[in-house]
Amino acid sequence: MPSTPLFDPRAFFTERNPSLRGAAAILYFAGIAPVSTGAIATGGFGPADVTGWLLLLAVLVGAAGGAVVIWTVYAVGIYLATAVAGGTGSFTRTAANVGWSLLPLLLGNVVTSLARWGVYLSGRLSGEGSVRFPSWLDGLSLVVAVGCYLWIGYLLVYAIEDARDVSVQHATVIAAIVALVSVLVSVGISL
Repeated sequence: MPSTPLFDPRAFFTERNPSLRGAAAILYFAGIAPVSTGAIATGGFGPADVTGWLLLLAVLVGAAGGAVVIWTVYAVGIYLATAVAGGTGSFTRTAANVGWSLLPLLLGNVVTSLARWGVYLSGRLSGEGSVRFPSWLDGLSLVVAVGCYLWIGYLLVYAIEDARDVSVQHATVIAAIVALVSVLVSVGISL
């Protein structure tokens, strides 16, 4: 079985040269999934009018913007933290590996977005003009997010080790900090 970043990250990052283009695609699609649920709250996807097209454009641009911000914060933060630990690899390789390590974010966003769309299409949402999702769905989204950030932390250990040529111990500490901060931010946003 070929190595994948999800289940055999050490082999994946060691045997392959993850591309920036692939990392960008992962983050772009990870951004589209949650942004698309904004159409539910705004009442989009009704008749094909200017509002629908503007909403589609906002989803596409918003996803790109979100991807750039997330990727930049993670890549720069990890690059600087590993510099303190004596890391020697390039920023380009770091950015590519970090992007590929965020693949669980794409999976988690797809799962929670499908759940939100499922609830919406079932007709079980309440609220006129302002849509409110059931609290269990918010809880599910939080559990999925926490799980994804812990999974990302695991992938980052080997992404950092490969990209910056630091020990697994140093990479683990940095990845754990990144995962912990991500979980805390996710929990804070949910409250």
